[in-house]
Amino acid sequence: MDFNRMEAVESADMTKQSLLGTLRTSDVVTAEEINAVLTAKQGSTKLPITWSTASDQMNHHFVVNEVKRGTKASKVTLSWDGKAINMNQKGEQEIIIPAIGDFSILQGKFIQGQDQHIALNFSDPLQVGQDLTGLVTVSNYTNGYKFLIEGNQLRIYLDGYLTGTQRLNAAEGIKNSAGEKMAKASVWQILFESPKPQVRLVGEGIILPDANSLIFPFEAINLNAVEVEVFKIFNNNILQFLQANEIDGSYDLERVGRIVLQQKVNLNQLSIEGTNAGWTRYALDLRKLITPDPQAIYQIRIGFRPTYSNYSCGEKSVKSEAGLVVVNGEEEPKTIWESWYGIEGYYDGFEWEDRDNPCKPAYYNYENFVRRNVFASNLGVLAKGGSDNSMLLVVTDLRNANPLSGVTLEVYDYQQQLLATAQTNSEGLANVQLARPPFAVIAKQGEQRGYLKLMDGGALSLSRFDVAGAVNQKGLKGFIYGERSVWRPGDSIYLHFMLENENQDLPANYPITFELYDARGQLQERRTTSENVNYLYPLHTATPTDAPTGNWMVKVKVGGATFTKNILIETVKPNRLKIDLDFGKEKLSIKDEPIQINMQVNWLHGAPAQNFNTIVEMEVKNINTTFPTSKDFEFDDPARTFYAEPKVVFDGTLNGNGEAAFATNVTSNTPAAGKLLVQFKARAFEQGGDFSTRTVTMPYDPYMSYAGVAIPTNKYGEKRLDIDKEGKLQFTIVDQNGNPINNKKLSIGLYRAQWRWWWDNSYDNVAQYNSVQHLNALKTNNLVTNTKGQATWNVAVNEWGRYLVRVCDMESGHCAGDYFYAGYPWYDDEDGRQNREGVAMIAFSADKDRYQVGETINLSVPASAGGKALVSIEDGTKVLQTFWVTTKAGDNTISFKTTPEMSPNVYAHLSLLQPYGQEQNDLPIRMYGVASIAVEDPSTVLQPQIKLPSELKPEQTFTVEVSEKIAKICPTPSPWWTRAYLT
Repeated sequence: MDFNRMEAVESADMTKQSLLGTLRTSDVVTAEEINAVLTAKQGSTKLPITWSTASDQMNHHFVVNEVKRGTKASKVTLSWDGKAINMNQKGEQEIIIPAIGDFSILQGKFIQGQDQHIALNFSDPLQVGQDLTGLVTVSNYTNGYKFLIEGNQLRIYLDGYLTGTQRLNAAEGIKNSAGEKMAKASVWQILFESPKPQVRLVGEGIILPDANSLIFPFEAINLNAVEVEVFKIFNNNILQFLQANEIDGSYDLERVGRIVLQQKVNLNQLSIEGTNAGWTRYALDLRKLITPDPQAIYQIRIGFRPTYSNYSCGEKSVKSEAGLVVVNGEEEPKTIWESWYGIEGYYDGFEWEDRDNPCKPAYYNYENFVRRNVFASNLGVLAKGGSDNSMLLVVTDLRNANPLSGVTLEVYDYQQQLLATAQTNSEGLANVQLARPPFAVIAKQGEQRGYLKLMDGGALSLSRFDVAGAVNQKGLKGFIYGERSVWRPGDSIYLHFMLENENQDLPANYPITFELYDARGQLQERRTTSENVNYLYPLHTATPTDAPTGNWMVKVKVGGATFTKNILIETVKPNRLKIDLDFGKEKLSIKDEPIQINMQVNWLHGAPAQNFNTIVEMEVKNINTTFPTSKDFEFDDPARTFYAEPKVVFDGTLNGNGEAAFATNVTSNTPAAGKLLVQFKARAFEQGGDFSTRTVTMPYDPYMSYAGVAIPTNKYGEKRLDIDKEGKLQFTIVDQNGNPINNKKLSIGLYRAQWRWWWDNSYDNVAQYNSVQHLNALKTNNLVTNTKGQATWNVAVNEWGRYLVRVCDMESGHCAGDYFYAGYPWYDDEDGRQNREGVAMIAFSADKDRYQVGETINLSVPASAGGKALVSIEDGTKVLQTFWVTTKAGDNTISFKTTPEMSPNVYAHLSLLQPYGQEQNDLPIRMYGVASIAVEDPSTVLQPQIKLPSELKPEQTFTVEVSEKIAKICPTPSPWWTRAYLT
């Protein structure tokens, strides 16, 4: 059992703590079984524990919750007993919980691994963004430090590797999250262990374009040699391989290939600069090891034997037994990848714990080895599939990103049967029409091969782009609608189904199947009809008088496509009572609390509803906070999520005049993001049990004044700052009516935020920024508004990414925030600094939100020099247009004209390709992005006109005429031309 650290639950509350640790087992133990092993007590109080079990089911991470930190120090006792999992081992450990105000270091230790560092666990959360230069030092070390603050923990990364016991000094100037300094300096003796022998891969690429040499890079530490194993997947088995694997997969390889090489490689032959203390990069030239087959896929495996290690074990050095592995012999080689006990097999005295000990043979097993699939090819293949079973295939030369012509393309289904063949044109493009879902594409040019698996789960993610909208089914679109939104049991229901047959490939009398399901999911009606006018099908039905109320479902089946719509069947009873709620004003405010409400209930004929029971419920909701005089400012706080349960604010009896008066408070313990909307729902009950309802909605100001923030925009309307250049952030304070207030104090925080898109704002984790003190901010500032009620902060950021700026009114407590981006990830700034998050995705924009047919669309695309951009204009079914653009460094303007087939909207899909081996940046050679573009075609806009008599009389027929204003063709089946009775 390892205790890792103590962590505050909230930075602003030191009294609530959690203890984090890891429990390791020598055998597989399920998440359910491990619960009974560990208990935690603080004094006599048993503490709850939450568990997270690793995939190997032998490493179990736990969090001890509800640890209290008071005015005096206390203890938490961790006790473990393996009896519950049939293990004869028990023990306990006491953890000291320091008193509030005791800001000190609880433990310090060296963390071994690929990113070796020192971890210091403090009693209090640390202030983010503080300068720790000179406050934390290691004796006899003169190189640089890097610090990472994570709650109560400080991670210290050194530029070099140290060995032996070193002294770490922590000065008293270190600050906690409240800004308080550590009172006493602290000295820790840290044991720096020699790094274990390890190997690791470099990058993530699989395809090796053909060149003078095929280089496979890797890194090693504390090794003098490695064991290289090459497994070949034969080209005639690749489709079978892809049935069970992605292109980088490793499952069931023995069915499709075999080991073709096992060889010891001395690292000093690859590089003479290798050291035991630090990672060294090496490069294997595969051409010197094997004769590459350009049509095959190879898996390169790199491991090491005990004799290859430079790790010092003293007299306990591991001896290697010869003859356990046959290398390039007549017998089938034994792979280095399978033995649980190590590369040299089982040995006497094997213990599970040995697998972490470099002085034991068990350490030298496949869990510490690396492998990667590679194949040599110049062919880069892209595929875009449409819902109409069409597919656009693109082939480029990976070495220079140029499109390739004359490449043969073969499309196969999952059963490895050929579906289609094609050849690329001069633009490197080929279109195929498929009869069945495709599984894989093989590109052929001479001896070169390219492979692309086409399963749905492998498609590029579009979740971070705005691609919402109706989805075509089998190339069809359908829409179900009715003449109203709610029906009563026994009503006739006039529904219609509108079918869009864009490709005009359906006969005029194409049949559809109509199904009606009640609120219990039971089928009430099914029929097939082909009656339609221009694919507008009347679907008239009715419900029985005893029909169950609730959501019914209409389902229409057109071939293999299904369209559904919920319809509401309810028993609707009209009000017989008139309910008035009088607040004495048009909007409510925190200054009005408690809010006085007068209620008057009368019969519709005017008589008072004497002594009726009445219930009034209140529900509070968020609304956008805007002020006409400050349109450029954002007044809502994304870090605050307000929710209040509906509550009853009055439950009583009216007096003899039908009156009642009561008071209530709207405020909640949860701070609101901005203005609120308060909804009062009143129900007055008659003596017989029937009731009438009335809902009144009132705006509510939870703050006396509001803070706002405005972020500058670039020429494309994007909220974006340049890296390492000061940007002007503006702030304001206004009263409840939007009037600016001068001489108001503001506190401001700048945060680094995760990149999210419209679909998952709830996962931004912005709650961590919800603090008026800006506890987790990168930078903070305090300003005072001028005579115009505004203040300015010139701020610079030095890394590309997404940022959040929050401003708080120190008096009212209201905060507002907004996001912006800094720089672009597509080319380096002067210092080469980049943030790697989301680098495979391109964020680009159009110069307008909406276009008319015939207008030119200008896309602004950030890119690097010498690349190729494939622009694909698509609708929800197919690719409409494609063309290539050669990019330059910085902003690129890509233009094209709109056409009628692009209405009502299209998507511009951009694939940005870079030449393999370019050295301008280290971004992927393929990046992509999508922009939604609205296109209006005036010729398709209908302006319906309705004509009916000026007077309607009961029990008399009347005629309604529907026409189009400028006489466009407007097919109108029944019931648009309707004869009806008004009753």
